[in-house]
Amino acid sequence: MCMKSRVWSSSDPVALEVKEHMQQVLLLLGDVLESHRSGDVNEDANKLTYLQLLALTRKLLVAIVPVSIADSILHRKLKSALSRSLLDLSVITLFPTLHADILQYVKEFHMDLSVKYESTMAICASMKAAVRFLKNYDKLERELVSLDESNRKVVTGVILKLLAHSEPHVKLEMYGCCHKYVVAILGVQQVPRTSADSLRQLDFLFDTAVLIEIISHGAASLEKKIQLYSEEMLIHLLKGKFLLPEPIWRRFLECLIPALPLLQCYADQTTSLGRAIVKIFDPGTGHSIHLPSSEVRKTWLDIME
Repeated sequence: MCMKSRVWSSSDPVALEVKEHMQQVLLLLGDVLESHRSGDVNEDANKLTYLQLLALTRKLLVAIVPVSIADSILHRKLKSALSRSLLDLSVITLFPTLHADILQYVKEFHMDLSVKYESTMAICASMKAAVRFLKNYDKLERELVSLDESNRKVVTGVILKLLAHSEPHVKLEMYGCCHKYVVAILGVQQVPRTSADSLRQLDFLFDTAVLIEIISHGAASLEKKIQLYSEEMLIHLLKGKFLLPEPIWRRFLECLIPALPLLQCYADQTTSLGRAIVKIFDPGTGHSIHLPSSEVRKTWLDIME
C-alpha cells in the first residue's frame, strides 16, 4: 500500500484527488458489505465473501485511515456495516483480531453503540458462566467440601459480592437463596433428614466475613425481606448446636467469635433474634455449646456498660 495516512491532512491537489478516490472506494465497500450482510447469510459462499470483504476492509482501514480521524473520513454506510459486524458470531469467534480492530474504529465514531456492545458481551459472558455453573451444579455441590484454600477464598469472595451487591434485587435473591438452604437443612421439620452431605452445603456460611456481612448489613437492612432472611438464618445457626456434628459446630463457633461484638448489638428480649443471642450468652448455655467463658464474660460486661 503506497498511500500514506498523512494524505488525509494534505491540501496538495494530487492528495485531494487521491482522497476523493479513496472515499469513493470506502463508500463502495460499505454498500457491498451491507448487501452481502443482508443477503442469505446461511449460504456458505455468500458468508465467505462477506468475511473476505470485511477482512479486506479492515486491512485497508488499518493501512490508510488512522482511528483518530475515522469519524470524519468514513461514510455513514461503511460505519453502519462495521458497527453491525460487531455482533456477527463468526467474526467474534473465528477472527478475534479482525473483530478487535473493527471495534476500535466503531468506538471512535459510535461510542454509544460500542458501550452497548460491550454491555451485551458482558451479559453474554455472564450467561455462559451461569450455564456452565448450572451444568456442573451437582458436581460442584458434591465437591464443595474438597475445595482448597485458594478456591474457597474465591467462592467466599463471590458470595460476599452478591450479598453486598448494589442491585437490590440481586442482593435480595442471594439472601433468599442462603435463607432457603439454612431453613431446609437446619429447620425443625428437616431434622430427621439432616445428613452429613446436606450439612456440607452450609460451608459457605462458616466464614467470618460472610457472617459479619449478614450480621452488620443483612440484619440491619432497611429492606424488610433481607432483614427477615438474615435474622432467621442467624437464629437457626445459633440454635444449631444439637443439629450440627461437633466438628462442624466448633468450626462455626470459631468463625462466629470474631463477629460476636457485632452480634451482641441485637441482644434484647423483644425480638426472636435478640432472645436467641441473649440465650447463648447465658453462662449455662454458653458452657453447653462450648462458647468460651471469656467471651461470655466480655459480652455481659459490654451489655451492662
